[in-house]
Parts: sequence; structure tokens; C-alpha cells
Amino acid sequence: MTAPIDRFIALVAESSARLDALQGLASDHLGYGPDEITWAHVGTAAHLNQQLLEIQQTLGMDAQTIAPDTPRFVVDGAAYSLAEMLSANRDDAELCEWARSAQPGDSFPALVDCRRI
Repeated sequence: MTAPIDRFIALVAESSARLDALQGLASDHLGYGPDEITWAHVGTAAHLNQQLLEIQQTLGMDAQTIAPDTPRFVVDGAAYSLAEMLSANRDDAELCEWARSAQPGDSFPALVDCRRI
């Protein structure tokens, strides 16, 4: 029978290989060229980003651990950067002002699930 440590080491090595492969794909913009990008691709990227955030949280990491200088936001369960928040909400001056000054843990009062992480 395999000892738990042996199986753990094997699984961590497998995870590391998967992370390397994901990093390569991410570096290549998920394999898409600029002229191919549609809103479906944006949705896929947002979904992948959310899954990675959940993995971070499972491991006890906060969102700032990976990119400490990049403000992050969660809206209805999906994670966004400050630039994404400002672009998507450019017509909402109140939300943009809040996003620029929000600190981790702050919630935007006008939305049910919009917070700075």
C-alpha cells in the first residue's frame, strides 16, 4: 500500500505540471489571437479566473498574494481587475469613484454582491 506522503508528493507534482501548462497557455492568451476574441472568450476567461480564485481561497491565499499591487473586485461571484471595473462601468461615476478608492473588504452599497478583495 502507498503511504500518504508518497501519494501527496505525486499529486503535488501533477498539480505543478498542470500549473506549468496553464501558465504557458495563459502567456499565449489562451491560444487566441486579438481578432478572434468575442464576449464568449471574455466569459471563459472570467470563469477560469474565478476558478483560480477559488483554488487560492481553498489554499488559504487571498487574492492579493498573487498580484499584490493589482486591486481586485468580485461582482456576483466573478473576479475583475480595477481596469475591468472602470471600463465596464464607465457610465457610472459613483461606482468608478468607489472602485478607485475601495480598500479590501469594502462593498459597494448600491449592489448586492460587489466588493473589493
